[in-house]
Amino acid sequence: MTNISHSHEKEDSFKQNLMKSGLRRSLALDAPLGDLLMRNMSYRFFSLSDRSGNEIPNQDSITSLSNIGQFNSLLSLGDNDNQRFFLQTTIRHADFEIDNYFRSSAKRFDIGLLSTRSNTNQSASFFSANIIAESNVGRPENMPMSRSGAGIGIRLEGGQQISQKWSLSGKAEILDWQGTHKMQSMTTGDQNKRYDVSNNRIYANFDLIRSFSWLSGQSQWRTGVHYLTNDYGKSLSRDKSAFIEPFGDNETISVARTSFLQTWPVRSAWKFNFFIEIDVDFEIDNHMHNLNSDRFGLNHKIGMQWAPRMGSMLRLEYHNFEDRQGLGKREGLMLVLMFDGV
Repeated sequence: MTNISHSHEKEDSFKQNLMKSGLRRSLALDAPLGDLLMRNMSYRFFSLSDRSGNEIPNQDSITSLSNIGQFNSLLSLGDNDNQRFFLQTTIRHADFEIDNYFRSSAKRFDIGLLSTRSNTNQSASFFSANIIAESNVGRPENMPMSRSGAGIGIRLEGGQQISQKWSLSGKAEILDWQGTHKMQSMTTGDQNKRYDVSNNRIYANFDLIRSFSWLSGQSQWRTGVHYLTNDYGKSLSRDKSAFIEPFGDNETISVARTSFLQTWPVRSAWKFNFFIEIDVDFEIDNHMHNLNSDRFGLNHKIGMQWAPRMGSMLRLEYHNFEDRQGLGKREGLMLVLMFDGV
């Protein structure tokens, strides 16, 4: 019984440091990947519209909406010598819309194994490997075309708490995506032309995190680099005619981002917290800048979260991304449920 109690104390200490260091948020934070994917879709949409001769109103007035729901969990699988193991699961659904011109949705499921090494001070550190499954569909409202498909891949992720205030985290994933691009043929009238599309997507990021107490609340500063590339390779239709992607066979975006998150407890409400977050980013590299010369972006987030116990949280946030010339403004809601253990 003593050994069991000690094991639970070590696990609770690890989870507590994981939360305080910001590394638990790194595990659940798919927003940077979602942001780059939505930017990518916006660039593609504007380029296709320009190429097809469709007129779009002043792009500064374009408003896009992104509504996201996500579930994330870590379930203990036990320990072996100085190693502890957890089952990591993420389920995510995102809807994206550009006014009345474009709609898309994405579903994602990944599951894998997370391990952490026991140590005397129980500082948080982890390494995880996951299998990813994803499905997507997108359709411009003012163009006779659509694209849908699914992919499978792997994700590797790690984090290390350096001190009480400083931590490092990073991840890399590769997704092999296969889909179909449909568009109305100009020669056959209403008959759709089908193209088989393949895409090898790579995403990676690295963050430096500092956590501290400030203004009667908890603060977290996070800065890092995020990279996304799509390699389409050969996309051939059934009659062997090639479909030309709007930016060629490769699309790359890399972003340097710094953010500040401030959380305050709501004194009159049990286990509720109010938070605000500001992100500033700069596009280091972008192969899709023919419609956009403004590399800076600003993102505001505001919301509430309910944390009835350590490792469990329900979070609702409103996000507003703006000041990006050519991409207009993006806003929406994100609901996150995090559940660790029983």
